Amino acid sequence: MLSSTVQLLINTQIVGDALNLPTLKASSSMKNGSIVVNGHDDGQPSTNNFYIGIRNVNIDTTVVPVDHEIYGLNWAVSQATNLINVHFRMPEESEHVGIEMDGGESGGGSGLFMGDLSFVGGNVGILFSNQQYAIRNVR
Repeated sequence: MLSSTVQLLINTQIVGDALNLPTLKASSSMKNGSIVVNGHDDGQPSTNNFYIGIRNVNIDTTVVPVDHEIYGLNWAVSQATNLINVHFRMPEESEHVGIEMDGGESGGGSGLFMGDLSFVGGNVGILFSNQQYAIRNVR
């Protein structure tokens, strides 16, 4: 259970057990506008956010109030990044967003591969604001 954002830095990988996926669950106390996992290293422009990966996890915002605009993942990253086998669980008819791509003034990045993702509930699954993605098996 998370009450604040998990901040990833360059060269950070989160890898869960592929057979028994761990869940990163936002607590009901997370504030409106919060991010559960920030894959963007705020100390660098998005085009320098290299070697960041998330694999084999669930990101769950189901206990956060439905009127909060909360983001499961900020993925404003660049080369040598991967997002594989990640599942987003959000409450039905909520303002929640699975993935956003906000690198501030440096833009949304130009990440590479995203695959085997699923989105349940929420308002938006992926809010694209960048370029150069290869996407496979997203539902």
